Amino acid sequence: MKTLVMISAVAAAVAMVGCTKAPEVQTPDVQVTDTQTPAVPEAKASTTVSYTAILAPGKGITSSGSGSAELMYDPNTNILTYTVTYKDLTGPATAAHIHGPAAPGEDAGVVIPFASAASPITGTAVLTDVQADDLVLGHDYVNIHTAANPGGEIRGQILSTK
Repeated sequence: MKTLVMISAVAAAVAMVGCTKAPEVQTPDVQVTDTQTPAVPEAKASTTVSYTAILAPGKGITSSGSGSAELMYDPNTNILTYTVTYKDLTGPATAAHIHGPAAPGEDAGVVIPFASAASPITGTAVLTDVQADDLVLGHDYVNIHTAANPGGEIRGQILSTK
């Protein structure tokens, strides 16, 4: 009999718990219009592009001069960073620049003057959109001038290293 009373008490307790009403929770009115996760902006990957130019005597120039240019261009900032080295010119360099736009072997005006013509030449320039397009298309060249060759002693077309 004790067991029957005990089972009845447990059954009554379970029944009462089941009948207990949970407290109501107030929720603000929320209107859901899109159930997709919003896009998170991605960090810009480095898009720096490498360029190079091999400097050699231009058409009709007698010189044992040679050199190279290493350039890095960041299209996110339009900043061009360059290092130009050369040796064995007929005399001291009198000027040095990037010229363009021009096809290989053709002449064009100065688009980026270098602050110094002494090797090594290093620096940066902020390109306009037109200058950036010409660079990407391979329409620019590095030119080193001397007194013996005022139109340029050595030059090299700037090309992407890809």
